[in-house]
Amino acid sequence: MEGVKHCKKCGEIQIGARCKPCAKAWHAAYRDTHREEKQAYDRAHQKANPGQCRANSAKRRARKLKACPKWLTKEHHKEMDQTHDNCPKGSHVDHIIPLKSRIVQGLHVPWNLQHLTAQENRAKSNKCDGTYDNNGWRKLK
Repeated sequence: MEGVKHCKKCGEIQIGARCKPCAKAWHAAYRDTHREEKQAYDRAHQKANPGQCRANSAKRRARKLKACPKWLTKEHHKEMDQTHDNCPKGSHVDHIIPLKSRIVQGLHVPWNLQHLTAQENRAKSNKCDGTYDNNGWRKLK
């Protein structure tokens, strides 16, 4: 095809400066090398905009409460607390089906919680492939 550029590294079709796989790799490397700068920026932003940060936290708490069905028993709540208490260090408690996604809205219930490493949780974000185990995000890496 005329006018189509191909990546010099991997041969994929190039959109903009890099092809998609090379762009993902570049962004991952950039994030890793500039992690401390990003954390410092985030702390400064939180300090400079406490109202906005509180509002965002309140929205998340409200979404979580809205996603918690009224028919949950005390045992279910204890089970969710145990999931949080037993979370290994360096891991996050993640909703298998996200509370907020473009295609579905999950529930805040014990069987929708899992432990993921922080890196996996960031990679998953709020992706949902429409299946219950929702592992399609792993293939997107």
